[in-house]
Amino acid sequence: MDDALLQSAVSGTLIVWAAILLCYGLFFGFVCNLAAKRKGLEGSTWAVLGFLFGLFALIGVAVIPARAAPGEASVREPKTNWPLLGCLGFIAVLIVAVFVLAGRSSPAIRTSWYTPGSPDRPRQWTTVASWRGSSIKSTETFTVGPEWKIAWDTKPGQYGAMNFQIYVYDAAGGLTGLAANIIGADHDESIQHEAGTYYLQFNSAQPYEVKVLELR
Repeated sequence: MDDALLQSAVSGTLIVWAAILLCYGLFFGFVCNLAAKRKGLEGSTWAVLGFLFGLFALIGVAVIPARAAPGEASVREPKTNWPLLGCLGFIAVLIVAVFVLAGRSSPAIRTSWYTPGSPDRPRQWTTVASWRGSSIKSTETFTVGPEWKIAWDTKPGQYGAMNFQIYVYDAAGGLTGLAANIIGADHDESIQHEAGTYYLQFNSAQPYEVKVLELR
């Protein structure tokens, strides 16, 4: 993962947590405000305490006895289990947070072809070397990986249809194969499957074009 993706992931996670904490504070602020008013206490003060201290503020307002207004009989507080209500709300916030974070952390599935070291680029045939001629010749050496091929195209020249051959040699001069052996016009490919350093020898007196390509 590069720096840009890492920074984006971190900032996204921080935004999610900030939203969760905000919802947490608003929830407990609302519940503390409601509980305080039912006890005859200052609702706005307890709303702020609930926003800042969450479940602890709700427990505090739950244990404070109800206050009666001057000249009134003592207030009989309705039986409401405020700590239980707060715990249920806290659990609900945690469940939402788990689902949100799990969705953000799910890995994306790649479906594209890839090459080690270059995961976003499909593999393709790349020209390593090419030659043209109409006579017997040996090429310079070239180095290829485990998947490469020899592509050739030839046709009769001024002397008519002639034999066309391509011999493959390793760097030590050992013959490893015969890639082409035809007479007259033709074109084809010869797939090779061993990495190494090689050179080619063309045996023909008619025009030809030969390419070595590697799958990269």
